[in-house]
Amino acid sequence: MQETNLFSPNDLKPIKERLDEIEKIIRNDNSSDEEHKLLELKLRVCYKEYETLAKKVDDLPDDVVRVMNKLLKIKSELLTLITNKETNNKEELQLLNKDLETVQKHCEGLFSNVQDGPGEGVIKGLIDECHNLIQDIRLGSTTVDPQLKEIYDKLQTLKATLKGLLVTRRWTLRTTDIFNYQRELTEIDNARVNGYFINKDYKGQSVLLHLLRRCYAIIYTLLESSEPVSESLQPLHNQLNTVRKCLLDLKRMGGITSIRELYPYQLKLASIDNQKVDGKFIINGQIPEGQGTVFALLAECFDIVHELKMELYEKEDVEDVDVEKSRNKSSVIGTKALQDTNYNYNIVDEHGYDEAEDNLASLSVNDSDEFTDA
Repeated sequence: MQETNLFSPNDLKPIKERLDEIEKIIRNDNSSDEEHKLLELKLRVCYKEYETLAKKVDDLPDDVVRVMNKLLKIKSELLTLITNKETNNKEELQLLNKDLETVQKHCEGLFSNVQDGPGEGVIKGLIDECHNLIQDIRLGSTTVDPQLKEIYDKLQTLKATLKGLLVTRRWTLRTTDIFNYQRELTEIDNARVNGYFINKDYKGQSVLLHLLRRCYAIIYTLLESSEPVSESLQPLHNQLNTVRKCLLDLKRMGGITSIRELYPYQLKLASIDNQKVDGKFIINGQIPEGQGTVFALLAECFDIVHELKMELYEKEDVEDVDVEKSRNKSSVIGTKALQDTNYNYNIVDEHGYDEAEDNLASLSVNDSDEFTDA
């Protein structure tokens, strides 16, 4: 952010929140060892950098900040469009160009009455950069100069690998692997001279910088979501996470229709629970770190299973009540129909209805017409 000078208060907000969280963690640790002092020093450096950035945008008007956010979003999407080899969507490019023109017209009215207003230079620079990116995509020009191609390919490969880890990290990633990727990124980052890759005249600096920061962002996400569980205990943790996810999906989709649907999950949970020795998970004669996290996951899975059972029993009770009501209703209707039928017969009987006499009357009419018996 300091190098490009392109950021807004919204970009700084999550950084400040994270720094405050880290400060609370360090403050609650009363140890005075060298590691603790090192963390305090690093935190002070981060706060100092943050304050330097915050001073540049604190006094910006709200309407200027909103325009900056829109332009930064457009630029980020354009860079993503360039660096993503899998897509070449002309419609998306047209939409981004249309958004850029709309923002540009708004900016002309925003700064029409003010000469060199706060944030005007940054906004104009952003608009120019977005136009240049759109022009490069339309002309199909080379993304980066050949001299930077090796760095570009390396960053592209690294980004694809890290994006894959976001999906499969629960099964394949160890915490130490994250630091290996981070070290590789740091080597690429440190190879820059005065903020530029090899030479500032080479085209594609912003594209490489975008790729570099995307990789850093994914690594940050991986580090933030990594669980404080020992590597030896990680397989159990992964299995419980998977069972928990499946159970929550079942719950979201309306629960179960039969108790048998829970059997596989119950068997898996029971097999994990039976691995405890004296209330702990012992692996290779040792008690690995992360016991509390695994216990909490196991207990949560058992709770979800219990909730699904209770929901099924409640559904069955409601269905039984509905069936009983339906039966009673049918019984009442049948009894009433029978009573109505008897009532009609009784009325006919009271009037002296006789089926034989009715037939004789019909025969007398036929005889009068001289019909003969076949």
